[in-house]
Amino acid sequence: MTNKITYHTQPDVLRILAVDDDYDDFMFLEDTVKAFPFPVTVTHLSKSTELMNVLSHNQFDLIFLDLVMPMKDGMECLEEIMGNKDYKHIPVIVLTGNSDPEQIEKSRRLGAMLHLVKPFCVKDMSMITHHLSQQYELKNQEVD
Repeated sequence: MTNKITYHTQPDVLRILAVDDDYDDFMFLEDTVKAFPFPVTVTHLSKSTELMNVLSHNQFDLIFLDLVMPMKDGMECLEEIMGNKDYKHIPVIVLTGNSDPEQIEKSRRLGAMLHLVKPFCVKDMSMITHHLSQQYELKNQEVD
């Protein structure tokens, strides 16, 4: 199931894909995104098996990726994203309940920009806001 939440429709909108089978976690992310001072569109993808198809039909500026999902886990998804020349430029932030140091290192080695462990604290949300702001600024520099 893919849900799309659009807060603004200007051409300079930051397009985010959230890949997470837990709708409550998506809603938490959605609430966080609502507070951003720039236009954002968030697409929720609950089935990780549909990731590459969704990427092939849409453009995204940032991906939030859960690691623990049925059918295809987030590490497999991360490998697919980073192994594809058309998508490996898209920054990926891993949001997961998995705090295993080996998994954190593996996600970074595979190309994740950031690995945050649920439940999130204020510092984590500040880091997310910082990375989103950076992506928004980069996107607008490309448009100029």
